[in-house]
Amino acid sequence: MGSALAKVGSPIRSWCTRCREMRDHTVTTLEEKQPRRVTCDTCQGTHLYRPQPPKSRAAAGRKAALQTTGWDDLMAVADLDHVRNYTMRLEYTAGDVINHKVFGLGVVVREVDPLKIQVSFQDGVKLLACNRDR
Repeated sequence: MGSALAKVGSPIRSWCTRCREMRDHTVTTLEEKQPRRVTCDTCQGTHLYRPQPPKSRAAAGRKAALQTTGWDDLMAVADLDHVRNYTMRLEYTAGDVINHKVFGLGVVVREVDPLKIQVSFQDGVKLLACNRDR
């Protein structure tokens, strides 16, 4: 039941937005030979094809809160006992408090990719490098 050989009318596994579970579906439309819309075999609901369940709402909510919260609010709840001096060689995760030589104290808002982080400083949000070997 993979999407590689999908045709209109073929069976496929998808996240059902109505049942809120991974269920068997039937492909109803294709876009560039990939499933676009599917109909749930259980509840008959039609929706976009979703090959995997969504991430948890709690994790998404925490991530969104970090991204939209201002620097003052982030610093009010930051763990200032564990401030790390910023260096491009270290790995950082959302919520880490860092001390940058130029920008000062900041809170890591999110990991953009394995080599970049977004950090909220008093004068704005900056994109910084991380996990660099040299």
